Amino acid sequence: MFNIIIRRLPRKSIFLTSCLIGFICLLIIGQNNITQYGNITRAPISAPAILTISINGNNDFSGKINGGSGTLIDPYIIANRIISASSADGISIQNTNVYVIIQNCSVTSGGGSYNGIYLQNTTNVIIRNNTLTDDLTESICILQIPI
Repeated sequence: MFNIIIRRLPRKSIFLTSCLIGFICLLIIGQNNITQYGNITRAPISAPAILTISINGNNDFSGKINGGSGTLIDPYIIANRIISASSADGISIQNTNVYVIIQNCSVTSGGGSYNGIYLQNTTNVIIRNNTLTDDLTESICILQIPI
């Protein structure tokens, strides 16, 4: 019925194939619960909940970020935060043009009146891998007002 051809592979091919499979497995296992951007490696969310993060203008990032300088190759990082939006928008960034990444944050408890992430008149913001739940008015609200 079927012809099965068994061919013996050279040892070099077996070794290289084994190395490749091992490398792929390490990449998959190594990605578990760790986020890396450039030289910054962040652990999973484990911090206590904070109220909100509110930024208005390029000079208002001090003390509110995990790192970075706001440039294309070294963006400001807002990461691994647990935020309660019970009294204001969870993360609010307005009137900025610096580079920002919002990642691995959890925003809850909007009370029906507040947004999870609110961006107004901003550029160069990346939002990735965030969890936005529990009665938020909008999960992500982006508003651009022409000048």
